[in-house]
Amino acid sequence: MRVVRSFGWRMIERPMHIGFITMEPKTLFIPHYLDSSLIIFIRRGEAKIGLIYKDELGERRLKSGDIYHIPGSAFYLVNTGEGQRLHIICSIDQSESLRLGAFQSFFIGGGTYPTSVLSGFEPETLSTAFNGSMMAPHVNPTATEYGVVLRGTGTIQIVYPNGTQAMKVKVAEGDVFWVPRSRTEGPFEFFGFTTSARKNRPQFLAGASSVLRTLKGPELAAAYGMSNESLNHLLEAQRESVILPSASAAPPDMAKKKVDRVQKAMRSYDSDMIID
Repeated sequence: MRVVRSFGWRMIERPMHIGFITMEPKTLFIPHYLDSSLIIFIRRGEAKIGLIYKDELGERRLKSGDIYHIPGSAFYLVNTGEGQRLHIICSIDQSESLRLGAFQSFFIGGGTYPTSVLSGFEPETLSTAFNGSMMAPHVNPTATEYGVVLRGTGTIQIVYPNGTQAMKVKVAEGDVFWVPRSRTEGPFEFFGFTTSARKNRPQFLAGASSVLRTLKGPELAAAYGMSNESLNHLLEAQRESVILPSASAAPPDMAKKKVDRVQKAMRSYDSDMIID
């Protein structure tokens, strides 16, 4: 995928960026999250698109000449044409809550290249997220999130969109922080607020309401290089949605197996963002 960015001049209230996607026959554009609206035009070929709409997975088949709008969310593309390349032209309309000319995107699937955003979290964090107390890893599409610690101590872990760790820091009573992630022993209370009055629905990356569970299917399994059965076992293990139970209650051997299994899944696929 190649993106041509707008200059973002002051007279342009909402600059747009143009993208070009070329896919070989029977390939998958790895599940991707974009915080801005995407309008795609099928210049040549046929495709199947999957995206999250009203917390459910929706799929649509498109052919040459079709135009389709994807609101800021997680999505994937499959080249369904027999023996032909898929050529797509798309426009990216930046999220209104972000600074001029900026938009954010990251891969949900993938392993080494491209790196999944989940790779930035430590294996112990992921093992708790996928089945273990912590607040599920998430992203706010249209706002920055702040919090004030009211009682106890906790740990904040933040990752970059490229799947590397940005920060891991301990917080205590009276501290102000961005994006809560987990806690240590003892209760942890915080008060949080976001910077946007617009409708902002956190997109969870783990848990029963995660975008991964909504997107689960052969396409997501292919993105992680694992079977549908293994993917379902991993995603269905966590029954909670927002506040996830602690993995510390599990026996040491079980906890280690969870860490090893999740770590292997997050790094299982070594390929390009468009895969066979």
